[in-house]
Amino acid sequence: MSELSTGKPDGLTDLEHDAMQMTAALYNALVEIVSVHDEHTGQIPHTAVRDSDIGELAIKVHGIQHTIMAQAAARAHPTKMRLLGHMLRRGQVNDIPYGPPT
Repeated sequence: MSELSTGKPDGLTDLEHDAMQMTAALYNALVEIVSVHDEHTGQIPHTAVRDSDIGELAIKVHGIQHTIMAQAAARAHPTKMRLLGHMLRRGQVNDIPYGPPT
């Protein structure tokens, strides 16, 4: 299996699948942290504030997931998107000059 072809229907590598699982575990842990009552004061989180905090956390986790999934899109469309850590060459995307001249 080459770096650019994963052989999987969704196009993600095993490492990318693992990273996606980690984001799910991270989100679940964050929700638990936000939902736990304060042991020192005995206060239970305010529902509206808790829900707002969870919403903000979800946006950040979704951003990480989007970045991971964008790798598959970059492999599928190498002339239109770049892999993380790689550069686009001049003229590679719709003749817009990206990167150093080739």
